[in-house]
Amino acid sequence: APHGSPWKMQLNLEPDQLCASCHDNADELVNKHQGMTGTLTQCVSCHDPHSANEKNLLHAYQHAPVADGECSACHDDSAEGAFQLTSNGADLCLDCHDDLTAGLAVPHSPAEDGECRTCHAPHGSSQPALLVALQAKVCLECHEPGMFNKSLVHDPVAEGDCAGCHDPHGSDLPGLLPSAITPLCRSCHDDMDVPVDHAGTSHAPFVKKDCTTCHDPHSANQPALLLRTAGDLCLDCHLKVRRDIASTSSHDVVARGECLACHDPHLSDQVSLLTSSPDILCGSCHTDLQELPENGSLHDPAGEGACLDCHNPHASDELALLNQEPAAICLECHDVGQSTEADF
Repeated sequence: APHGSPWKMQLNLEPDQLCASCHDNADELVNKHQGMTGTLTQCVSCHDPHSANEKNLLHAYQHAPVADGECSACHDDSAEGAFQLTSNGADLCLDCHDDLTAGLAVPHSPAEDGECRTCHAPHGSSQPALLVALQAKVCLECHEPGMFNKSLVHDPVAEGDCAGCHDPHGSDLPGLLPSAITPLCRSCHDDMDVPVDHAGTSHAPFVKKDCTTCHDPHSANQPALLLRTAGDLCLDCHLKVRRDIASTSSHDVVARGECLACHDPHLSDQVSLLTSSPDILCGSCHTDLQELPENGSLHDPAGEGACLDCHNPHASDELALLNQEPAAICLECHDVGQSTEADF
């Protein structure tokens, strides 16, 4: 019906009635269905109503008893000619299938409650594992979509691969995770493995805490699926830098919260997790301060890229982010030769 219908998908009739409006030869149906008697129902549980890669419009995935024609594995043919289940609920499934929640600390509620048919079709399906619909659609029947629809979405979430990170039946870990968070993340993000011979610096949360300390595993409104802006996240732990920013002047890039402009959040071959050596890093913005003026001269520390000998990279109460009062800095290197004896 193009405008409305009392049946799902705006069908013109109840599904079985709609099928029977064309397939009305009872004897032929019995012959095609391995001698079943009585009224055949739930046609679309085995057949796709539109198209299929299998003959007779059969779903791509068939429950083994159905494919083998062993209806009696699950049904009794009653005197009235209607198939009755030999057991109820999960008891029937567990006649063949192992209890996938047994002994688990965190069983998935539908599996624990024996609601197998909430997720799985008993006869056939176009989806792997006999799911009643696309995996993500099945999950979202119960799970609220809000955590999945922010501006940046984790690839497995975007692909609807919930089972890539969660066990649909149960787990011993929170969130139905099949393994601890960090090994799970690195099973895909293997570039985040710490090299055995790594001699540089490692960010403590990266090696000691879960990835979800900084990243949202589903979706986020920040680059790299960060929970909040990089500056806010960093300053939660780096309280000294937070205090420094309250100084008279702060480095522009720091004031903007762009910590990742200078630091790698995971690993680095440089001190302080810098993305490159200080001379290169500072020079990438302050190019004019490292160039020898024509017919001029260049202060040795500037020429050597020793920027941090004189400047604080985050903030300072001194002019030009100096580490201390200018004269004191100069005297660190320049011996003015003042005599300790009286000159009179």
